[in-house]
Amino acid sequence: MTFTIPNLRKILFFLALFISSFKGFSQNKGITLQVKNKPISVIIKAIEDQTDFRIIYNARKIDTDQLADLNVQNASLETVLTQLFTGKNISFYIQKKQVLLTNSVPAPTSHSNADEKERFISGTVYSAKDNMPLAGATLRIKGTGMGAITDFNGRFVYQLRGNNIHNMLLEVGYLGMESQTIKADNKKEFTFYLEEHTDELTQVVITSSYGTKKMKEEIVGSISTLNAKDIAVEQASESIDKMVEGQIAGVLVENTTGVGGPVKINIRGQGTLSSLSGAKTGTSTQPLIIVDGLVMSEEMGIDAAFFTGNGDNAESFSNPLMKIAPENIETFTVLKDAAAVGIYGADGANGVILITTKRGKKGKTQFGFSNQSGISSAINQIKYLNGEQYNEVRNEFLRNTTPGYVDVPYNGVNTDWFDLLNNAGYFNKYNLSVSGATSKFSYRTNLNYLKIDEPQLGNNTKQLNLGVNLGYRADKWDINLMVNPSFIQKDAPNIFYNFAYLPTISPYNADGSLSKIGLTGISGGNPFAAIEQNKSQSQIYGLMGSLSVGYQITKGLRFSTLFGIDYTDKEQDRYFSGQNESGQFNGSFVLDQITYPTWGRRIINERNSTRWNWQGQLLFEKQLNQNHSIDGVIGMELSEDKASFDYSSGLGFVNPNQIHAVSEALRDDNPDTTTDETYSGQTYSHENSNNSKVSAFSQINYNYKKRYYFLANFRRDQSSVFGN
Repeated sequence: MTFTIPNLRKILFFLALFISSFKGFSQNKGITLQVKNKPISVIIKAIEDQTDFRIIYNARKIDTDQLADLNVQNASLETVLTQLFTGKNISFYIQKKQVLLTNSVPAPTSHSNADEKERFISGTVYSAKDNMPLAGATLRIKGTGMGAITDFNGRFVYQLRGNNIHNMLLEVGYLGMESQTIKADNKKEFTFYLEEHTDELTQVVITSSYGTKKMKEEIVGSISTLNAKDIAVEQASESIDKMVEGQIAGVLVENTTGVGGPVKINIRGQGTLSSLSGAKTGTSTQPLIIVDGLVMSEEMGIDAAFFTGNGDNAESFSNPLMKIAPENIETFTVLKDAAAVGIYGADGANGVILITTKRGKKGKTQFGFSNQSGISSAINQIKYLNGEQYNEVRNEFLRNTTPGYVDVPYNGVNTDWFDLLNNAGYFNKYNLSVSGATSKFSYRTNLNYLKIDEPQLGNNTKQLNLGVNLGYRADKWDINLMVNPSFIQKDAPNIFYNFAYLPTISPYNADGSLSKIGLTGISGGNPFAAIEQNKSQSQIYGLMGSLSVGYQITKGLRFSTLFGIDYTDKEQDRYFSGQNESGQFNGSFVLDQITYPTWGRRIINERNSTRWNWQGQLLFEKQLNQNHSIDGVIGMELSEDKASFDYSSGLGFVNPNQIHAVSEALRDDNPDTTTDETYSGQTYSHENSNNSKVSAFSQINYNYKKRYYFLANFRRDQSSVFGN
C-alpha cells in the first residue's frame, strides 16, 4: 500500500482534529459564575479555578482593577471572556491551554498608525494544492530576522514591535514551496496559501568543503542553505550570525550583550564533545565553521584569571565571524545531522557551517555602493524604584530586622541610572564593491566600513573589512584566490553595573564634580567617571586567505587542493584611573621613604593565533547505466593551530591620574628594609599552545533511479591533543 504526501497530510489532519477535540474538552466544559462589582483580576482567578486554562497578561498594560459583573451558567470559556471584556478595551486569544490578554486596538486611522508601537497578530498557513495546514512553516518579519514558526495546526501568533507597524512586511515560507510576502497594514489576522516550488529540488547545494555538490533531491542528510538574498536585512549587523537568526530550523543563535561579543550557535541542541583541534580551540557547543574551504579558528579561553586568581583580569572574547563582511557572503549552509557531517568526523559533532564568498560574474565590470544608517535603543527596560520609594522600602526592611532602628529621612535625590546611561544609539554602514569576469578570469573586491554607537554610553565599535576574490578557469585548470583582511576596534567602559547603583545617590556633587558612589574596584566606581577617565579598548587585526587549485584529469575524475590560513592579532587594553573608585584599591606602600596609595591600574591582554590547513582530494563520478550512478571523494588533510597569550598588569603609579605603561608601575626589588616595603606592582605572564592534526577521509554516494540513495563516510584523525 502506497501513501502519497496529500494522503498522509489528510491522515495527520484528521488525527489533529481528534487530538484537538480531546484537548478541547476542558474549554467546552461549562463555567458557572455569579459575581457583581468585583475586580477583573478576581474574576480571572475564579475562571482559572474552574478550567485547566491559564490566563496571561501584562499587569502594567492591562487594567485588571476595573470592576465588572458576570452572570453565566454552564457557559463556554469563549462566551465567558467575551461577556467579561465587552466595553473594557481588552481582547483575548485562546491558544492551547493558555489565554493571552491584550489591549484592544481602536479603529485604525492615519494618526493611530503613526503612533502604534505594538500589535499582536495571528494567522494560518495552508498548502494551496490541498488546503491542508502546514506545520513548521516560518513567519519572518522582513528586514529584522525575527519571526515565528507555525504549530501543528498551521497557526502562528506573534507580537509586532517598532515604528510604522502597518508598513512591516510579513514573509511566510515552507520547504519546497514558494515564499509569500504581504504588508501588515491594519490587519491582526492573516491567511497564507503557499504554492509548490517546482525548481527548488533541482537547486545545487554545497554538501562539504571538499568540493562535493548535490541537487537538493539527491541529498542524504539534513542540510539548510541561505543565499545572499535570504540574509540581506535592513539593520546593519557586524556579523552574519545575527543576520541568520530565526531563519534556519534547528539552529539557535544566542546573542551576547553588546556588539562584537563571542558567537554562540547551537545546531539541534547542545553537544558534549570537544573539537579535536584542541581544548584551547574548541567548545562543546560550537559548530565547525568553514569559509571557502578554510577552517576558521575559534577563540578559546586562555584566561588571565588562571595566572592571577582574579576574574577581573580575564580576557574578553571576540566573534570570529566579524572578520567577514555579511555583504561579501554568497551562501550560508548548515549541515545538521550525522549523515551530513559524517565526513568531518568528531570536529563536526556539533554541526558544520559552510560559508562561500561572492565572486565576479561574467560580463562588464559592475560597481556597487550602499549605505545604511539608523538608530537603536534598549528594549525591555526595567522599571526601578525611584529615590523616595527605595528609601521607604529600605527603612521598612531595617525597621523589621534591626531593633531600635531610626528611619533615615529621604534626601530628595532621585537618579534613574539606567535612563542616564542608555540613550539612542546610531549606526552607519558603507559598502563598496567592484566585480566582473571574462571567459577565463573573474574578480571581485568588496570594501565594508561599519560604525556603531551603542545605546550604552561610551560603547562603540568600528569595523573595516576588505574582501578580494580572484579566479582563473581555462582548459582543465581552475584556480581561486581569496584574501580577507579586517580591523575591528571596540571601546567598552565598564558601566554595566547601573542596576546596582542606588537611586538616592547623584552622579554629580553640588559643585558639578563627579561624585563617589561607594563601590570600589574594577567593577565599581561612578560610571560617568569610567567613561571620562578610564580606558577600555580592544583592537583586532585579522587576515584570512585561501588558495585552491583544481585539475580535471579526465571525464568523471578531478583532483583539487587547497591551502588556507586564518591569522588573528588582538590586544585588549584597560586602564582604571586613580581619579575614581574603579582605580582606587585598598592599602598603600612605601618606596624611598614615601607612602603611596595603591591607585591606578593598567591591564593588557595580547593574543596572537594562527591556524592553517591543507587538503587534497580526488573526486570521481560515474553513471554505470541508466539506473545506477556512483560518485565520491577520497583525500587527506593537515592542520595546525598556534596561539600565544601575554598578560601584563601594573598596579600603583606615582601619578595615577594619567595612563601609564605597565613598566611604569611602582616596583622596588631592593628595598631599604628600615624604611621601605618589598613591593612589585608589575605582573607578567605568557602561555603558548600548539596543536596539529592529520586526517584521512572518504565519502561514497550511490543512487538507483534517483529514487533510492545510499551514503557512506569514513574518516580517521590523528591529533597531537592525545599525545604520542
